[in-house]
This record gives sequence, structure tokens and C-alpha cells, in this order.
Amino acid sequence: IQTIVEGWTPGGDRIMLTAYTGRDVFDLTSLDDEDFPLRIDLDWGNDALGARWTRLRRGGGSFDVRANFSRYLTGLTFPDFADTRLSSRIKQGQFRADLDLRPSERVSVQVGTSAERQFYKNLFSSGGTEFGSQIGNGWLFGTYVQTRWSAPRAWLVELGLRADGYSPDPGDWVQEIAPRLAVKRFFGGRDVAVKVAVGRYTQFVHSLRDEELPIGLDFWVLAGARAPHTISDQLQVGVEGYHGIDWFWSLEGYVRSFDGVVTFNTADDPNDDFDDILSGDGLSYGVDLMVRKETGAVNGWLAVSYL
Repeated sequence: IQTIVEGWTPGGDRIMLTAYTGRDVFDLTSLDDEDFPLRIDLDWGNDALGARWTRLRRGGGSFDVRANFSRYLTGLTFPDFADTRLSSRIKQGQFRADLDLRPSERVSVQVGTSAERQFYKNLFSSGGTEFGSQIGNGWLFGTYVQTRWSAPRAWLVELGLRADGYSPDPGDWVQEIAPRLAVKRFFGGRDVAVKVAVGRYTQFVHSLRDEELPIGLDFWVLAGARAPHTISDQLQVGVEGYHGIDWFWSLEGYVRSFDGVVTFNTADDPNDDFDDILSGDGLSYGVDLMVRKETGAVNGWLAVSYL
């Protein structure tokens, strides 16, 4: 179920209210066939509620304020095995404000700030007894500034800086600075462009899943005493262009390093509540090729990736 209510004030401000709820259920517990190998009950769903107020600025740009709440819940039950159940839930409430400034035709500046309250709980129970539990919450504060400069048919430059402060419970205060830069140079009257982007990105929530299980859950875990936050440094280089007015093509390569990727610890100490997750480093690289026909009676796209 999804609902959107939109309206405008006499002064031209835009107000929007949104709501969503949805559930998916895969239930085989009512089957009475004794030859059926496994009865399970798998369910998952999302709920979201948000409000947004936007005021346009004279000369271009806007001021935008948003408040929202969302949650995700999932569970997996095996009734034939002492009602064994695995469950995971995560909730988030957020307030953010963004300001878009247009000091000139070629320059735009965006600044913003946000505050988020997060909570998660994972549970493993069987026969009415809890054998494993993960629970925690945290405050995430962020602010950013970015600017964009363009020279028609020649350059497009974007420069940004983000600062995050994270206070988990349990865990210690963490702060990170993440700079970003993207440059695009046009040639041949904007028919061909070369682009380079480099930046640092941080993440304070993890999604874990045992890929060896044919049926499993996504367990959500916040960074803190149980798991570190993730820092990713990324570099992307590419070239793109148009062939006439019909065809667009793009070739892009990337490399990304990760500090703080996590997985389940299958040899954890049952007497240690914070020994159930392992962390490490990661590296990914690849090349993406896309060809797209944008006009005409027949159009579409083809993408090929090496990862």
C-alpha cells in the first residue's frame, strides 16, 4: 500500500506526505503431506513514513527539509524443529535539511546536514529459548558541502566534502571526513567526453547473509562494538559519447578498496557476545560497457560488465 499527498502553500512552497507498507509471505506450514521435506514460514516487509517541505529561491535553487521514519522486518521459522526462528529488524528515523544555491549561471553550491537515529535487533530462538541475540542503536550526524562548475561544451567539475559523526551503543564515537572530486572534459562539441572521479565513502550499517544456504535471511547490523564501520576509497575513469542523435555509448573502469567488510564468524566463542562477526579488507575492480539507442521506432540498450 502506497500513499502520496502533495500540496502547495499560497506562497508557492511545496509540501509532500508519503506513506508505504508492504509484506511478502512464503508460508508452507499448513501443508499436511508427510512426504514434504521441509515446512517453512518466511516473511519480510517494509514500512515508511515521510514528510517534505520545499521552498524555491529567487534566482534559482531551493531549500528543502525532510523528516522520515522507516523499518524493515524479516523472519524465518521452521515449525518442525521446535519452532526454530531466525529474525532481523532495523529501524531508522531521520531529519535533514538541504540548501541549493545558484550564485551564477556556471556555479551551483549545495550544503546540507542530517541527524539519524538507528536501531537493530537480530534473534535466534528454538523451543522458546533464545540462543543468540544481537541488539544495538546509534546516532549518525552528517554534514556536507559540494560545488559544481561548468563551462559550456568544455568542462564539468564537481567538488565535495562530507563529515560524519557516529555514536553507537554499544561502541565508541567515530568521526570521518570524506572528500570527493569528479571531472568531465568534453571534446568535439560535446560528442565525446572523458571523465574521472575519485572519492571516499563511509557506511555505518551492514547487511550479512550466509550465501551457502539456499534459504536465508539478510541480517542487519549497525557498526559499533560488534562490527566496524566501512571506509571505501574509489576511483573511476571512463569515456562516453554520442554517434549522431540515435546512439549513446559509454566505457568505464573502476577500482574500489574497502576497509571494514564483515561476515559471520562460524567459529565464534559462545561466551563472547561480540565474537560473532569477522571483519577484514576488500578490493573490487571492473569494466562496464554500455550501448544505448535513444530515438527511432526501435530503441533499447545493451550492457556488458567484467567484475
